[in-house]
Amino acid sequence: MIPESFKGNHSKNLSFQMGRPAVKRKRTASQYIFSSKVSILCCKDRQENVFARTGFRGKIPYSRLYSLLADKVSKKSVLCTTNNRGYIPLAKRLNCKLYKLRG
Repeated sequence: MIPESFKGNHSKNLSFQMGRPAVKRKRTASQYIFSSKVSILCCKDRQENVFARTGFRGKIPYSRLYSLLADKVSKKSVLCTTNNRGYIPLAKRLNCKLYKLRG
């Protein structure tokens, strides 16, 4: 099956009916992330052990981060993360040092 596609400029033809709702492509960054993307939490320790779980649809909130990492991260550990704001209270609660990666 191939999705139905309408090519060309249809604004001049007043009797043209699309047959489906228009696809809105201009979205903000948060709308794009929360639309249909699933976050995957991947962690690696110094002994090369890997921990991977599905986080949430969109950005991972603090509550989900805490439920996934509370028993995995020891005190005075170092967290290297993205700029997600959910990691800030997590680092304070788990008594860890937080490094936010830019990019």
